[in-house]
Amino acid sequence: MTEALQKMAGSFPEVALVDIGLPDGSGLELSTVLAGDPWRMRVILISSDGDAISSQEAMEAGAVAFIPKAEMSSALLHSIIGDGYSR
Repeated sequence: MTEALQKMAGSFPEVALVDIGLPDGSGLELSTVLAGDPWRMRVILISSDGDAISSQEAMEAGAVAFIPKAEMSSALLHSIIGDGYSR
């Protein structure tokens, strides 16, 4: 989690694809941080465990979606992110 925040410092990406399991924290915690100020990112949570969290837990953590890695595709990501997303 710390490494992700350090790498994004000053760049403010619009979208973040975040794994639930991070070496130094929780993807849910990172989602909460990134969805809030000053980041205000659109966060998509992912996991190799399709039952890792519920969609409601993802939304409560500020994410716009939870996608099991086995179901992830460019078409699905595109439908969530959309064209020309702007904060």
